[in-house]
Amino acid sequence: MSRIKPLLQAFVLCLIVASISGQIDDTCSAQAKLRVAGESQASSVFARENLVAWCIVPFDGKKRGPAERAAMCAKLGLKKVAYDWRNEHVPTFEEEILEYRKHGIEYFAFWGGHEEAYKLFKKYDLHPQIWRTLGSPEAANQRPV
Repeated sequence: MSRIKPLLQAFVLCLIVASISGQIDDTCSAQAKLRVAGESQASSVFARENLVAWCIVPFDGKKRGPAERAAMCAKLGLKKVAYDWRNEHVPTFEEEILEYRKHGIEYFAFWGGHEEAYKLFKKYDLHPQIWRTLGSPEAANQRPV
């Protein structure tokens, strides 16, 4: 897991930089903006509408709350969030859902599982993907099954 965490952080950073770069380069022609490696923006896997903000809760150095996170995603033009969390975030699950909804951001995925979250998904008719990781069969702390 110690090797995976820096890789995940780097990946998230790349997604954020990719989303910001579209805002910085407003001087490009509309035609150039629609081309990404020979594909139209809509069909590119890296098109803005395909980007998902992930790990922005537990790895946020500024420790933003739900309203600030949703505003940040909206400002960056991100329309989907994969919600990763830690125990201290459980009390704000509902506020997070409401803030994303307020900013037109799709609650695309939920990391792990939590009974409180499942209740809220039902209450707000949400159907996010549930993301889980599999244990590494080579890790020293894994027992053979």
